[in-house]
Amino acid sequence: GCDDAPEDTLVYGAPNDDMWLDDSGDVATSLAPKPGESAALARVMDGYDTDECGEDWIEAELATPGSPNPASEPIDCVWGARQVKINEFMPDPDGADADLEWVELYNSSDDTVSIDGWTLAWGKNGSYSGSKVFSVGTDLGPGAYLLVGGELVDPDVDVLADMDMGNAGSNSDAVQLVDCEDEVQDTVVYGGPNDEGWVDDSGSVATSLAEGPGGGESLA
Repeated sequence: GCDDAPEDTLVYGAPNDDMWLDDSGDVATSLAPKPGESAALARVMDGYDTDECGEDWIEAELATPGSPNPASEPIDCVWGARQVKINEFMPDPDGADADLEWVELYNSSDDTVSIDGWTLAWGKNGSYSGSKVFSVGTDLGPGAYLLVGGELVDPDVDVLADMDMGNAGSNSDAVQLVDCEDEVQDTVVYGGPNDEGWVDDSGSVATSLAEGPGGGESLA
């Protein structure tokens, strides 16, 4: 405002290693999700503001510039206990990869797990360059599967995502599932060598690597 005090602040993506400050002037700990490529961030409803970015903002299913935001329920964050796993994925489909890549998640527990606000990220060349944040109401029942992928994958795809996964042609690439508290739930580093230093679930540089896939082959 005119007194140089912040009126509103949005800090998005994680972690906040650069120490961005929130409206109170403290280092932000509640972070909005990092939006996927060509995706927008939106308040869960117009004007909704608790000063908690992680509560107030979601990845928009549909961008609405200059128009009201569709009203959504705020994310009720449920942290993970590593029940949900990356079970299978296709990073190098036959022919052109566009809209044909996919990742399958599996709930290995005996309970329904909410993954609202969790993030599935994929990367190549040493960084996670793309991601999908799961919206409110994304639940996996016990023993259930969730298929995330492009619009040409399958008519039964559960969550659409514009993916650009690495093919691990000369170095490792990676895919990772992170919960709404930014705790790593599962990581797959595939191909080799791991010259770019991808880290595993423990936070250490991965030394046990999945095989690189052939064209049209999934990793499972």
